[in-house]
Amino acid sequence: MKSVRPKIGISIIIIIIIMSALAMQAHAQFIFTTNSGAITITRYTGPGGDVTIPSTTNGLPVTTIGNSAFWQQFSVLNVTIPDTVTSIGYNAFNHCIALTNVTLSRNLRAIPDDAFSYCSALRGIEIPDSVTPIGSSAFESCIAQNAPGIKLLKSPTNWTEATAVSAAQNAVNAYGSQLKAIYAQWSSPDTGIIPLLKSKNYGKVGEANHVILISDDGVPFEMCDVGNGSVAASQSQPANLYAQYALTYAVDAAKGVKHAAGDPGGGAPKLENVTYQGDTNLADPIVAPFVTKSATTLTLASPVDGLPGTFTTTAVSDQTLWGNVYGQAHGGVCAS
Repeated sequence: MKSVRPKIGISIIIIIIIMSALAMQAHAQFIFTTNSGAITITRYTGPGGDVTIPSTTNGLPVTTIGNSAFWQQFSVLNVTIPDTVTSIGYNAFNHCIALTNVTLSRNLRAIPDDAFSYCSALRGIEIPDSVTPIGSSAFESCIAQNAPGIKLLKSPTNWTEATAVSAAQNAVNAYGSQLKAIYAQWSSPDTGIIPLLKSKNYGKVGEANHVILISDDGVPFEMCDVGNGSVAASQSQPANLYAQYALTYAVDAAKGVKHAAGDPGGGAPKLENVTYQGDTNLADPIVAPFVTKSATTLTLASPVDGLPGTFTTTAVSDQTLWGNVYGQAHGGVCAS
């Protein structure tokens, strides 16, 4: 009688090999680094769908999902994050536009800015008690689009022009006619976003198919763009006053001059103690005018941070704006 034991043994070996290969394939979907005996996932490279992040790799715990690890993974549908993970990086799941459900680690400490921004399909997320700070734009469009009763504050994203224009392109492609406004945290992306909107047949300010574009800086070409309707508004950072009073206070410090809250300010009416993220310093809180084509009174339904609910914008024709002053000295705002 022939023995069948060798065949059983071979089958067991084959099963073990197949299961090991599957485990290796699963871990091969992630690029990671090792630091102090722990794993940081730096990039997901898998096919999408349902993704379960492993709790260990190479015998080491997975503790961190790095910055932009899942950025623009359009085919990822559901993500499960193990309890070994304590940290999620900036932009970690940004622009995962098909992401529907996320199960967070019960030991996660914080959710940073833009971690889940532009996850427009995200239905909701249960945040564990271990999470204390949540970035102001962590779920920027995700919950805003699906739960409009929640009001979110925005914050800057990536200080690279190409990245900002690419983000605008992604928003246009993902949301189409649902896209109502774009805020660029600084002026440089305008030069790419304006022609992008034009190529998609979006009109200027006042036209029915207009996408509101608000920028920041107040440089001469922004004054030109506000004036011709390409940009709806600009927060005009008074760069001349920043430079002037930075030097003034530096000289005062060198001379031993001491200032205190309540003293007359340079750009602001008076000096104030300003607190940001627990750090308090004496400051000259110079106001940046909000510039529109014509002076407009705006009323906020829910004022924040103790600011007034009504304010009036500054007309772009105001020749005291630093962008206009500099532009006129260099051939005009549209030539600068």
